[in-house]
Amino acid sequence: MNTHGSGQHSSHSIRSQAADWLAQMQNPDATPETRDAFEQWRNADIRHALAFEQCRSLWLMTQELKNDADIQRELDSARARKKSNARNNRWYMFAAAATFLVISVGVFFQRSPQPIEYSTAIAEQRLIQLEDGSSALLNTDSALQVRFTSNKREILLKKGEAYFTVAKDKQRPFEVVAAKSSVRAVGTEFNVALLNHKLTLDVTEGIVEFKTKTVTDNLLTSKVTQGEAINFHSGDSKLVIQPANAARISAWKARKIYFSADTLEDAIAEYNRYTRKKIVILHDDLKHQKISGVFNIDDTDTFIFSLEQLLDVRVERHQGKVLIMKR
Repeated sequence: MNTHGSGQHSSHSIRSQAADWLAQMQNPDATPETRDAFEQWRNADIRHALAFEQCRSLWLMTQELKNDADIQRELDSARARKKSNARNNRWYMFAAAATFLVISVGVFFQRSPQPIEYSTAIAEQRLIQLEDGSSALLNTDSALQVRFTSNKREILLKKGEAYFTVAKDKQRPFEVVAAKSSVRAVGTEFNVALLNHKLTLDVTEGIVEFKTKTVTDNLLTSKVTQGEAINFHSGDSKLVIQPANAARISAWKARKIYFSADTLEDAIAEYNRYTRKKIVILHDDLKHQKISGVFNIDDTDTFIFSLEQLLDVRVERHQGKVLIMKR
C-alpha cells in the first residue's frame, strides 16, 4: 500500500499525490486499509480534496484527448518511465498517466477553451469571423456560443437565427446544436433558426446531416442537400424535406423581410422580431389575410402604410404599440 502525508504543500506535490490516489481508488482490489488511508489523506487538507476532484474530472475527460497526437505521445512516455520504475505494475502505469493529465491541466484547457458568447439586440445583426475561417451572420435578437477544440467545432444556438459559412476541415466537423437538434457539416453554407419551439434548417450550399429527438426521445436523422429545408416543431414525430426558402434568407441578410402569401399573423410575428414597437392584431378575423412583398427592417412606417393599403385595415398607435384593427 502506498500512503501519503500532507507535509509537502507545493501544488505540484499535491497534484502528484492526488493522481497516485486516483490510480489506487480505480483498482477494484483496493483493500479497506487503502481506502481508509485515502480518506485520511483527502480530509487532512482542503487542497487535497480539491486536487483529487480536479484529477478525477480530468481523467473522465480523457476521451477529449484520445485522438491528440501530442498528448498521446507524452502519455506513452510517462507510462514507459513509470513502467521501468514500478516493475510493470498496471496501477502505477495508470498513476503515471493520471499524473501527467493533472500536471498538464493548462495544456488541456488551452486545447479545450471556454465557449465564447455572441449575441445581438433587437434589430441588430452581427457578422462573426471564426478562428477556422468560417463565419456566422447573427440575425436580430439571437445568441450563440462557439467552442473549438482539436477535434471538433461546436456552435450552440441558444435563440434566434444565424447563417453559417463553413470552412472545410474534414478532421473537425462543424456542428450547430439547437434545442434537441444538431446540424453537422464539413464545408457548406446553411441557415438555422430557432423560433417559437420550431427549428428551421435551410441549406444553400453543400450537404449537412440533421439529427433531432422527438418528445418521446426517438432519434430522427436526415441528409439535407443544397436547396432543401427542414421545419421541425417540438411535437413532430417525423422529418419532412421541403424546398429551402432562399428568397427569405437572402432578404434578411440584406436587412429586408420577404413575405410570399404569408398570413398577416405570421408576417407580423416575423416583423416584430426586428422592432421594439410591437405590432398587435386586435381582431382574429384579420390574422388569416395574406400578404406578399419585400420590406426594409428599419422602416416600420412603410410596412404599416402597406398594410393599410393592401389589406384595408385601420392602424392606431397607442402606448408604444401599433394596433391593427378592422376599418
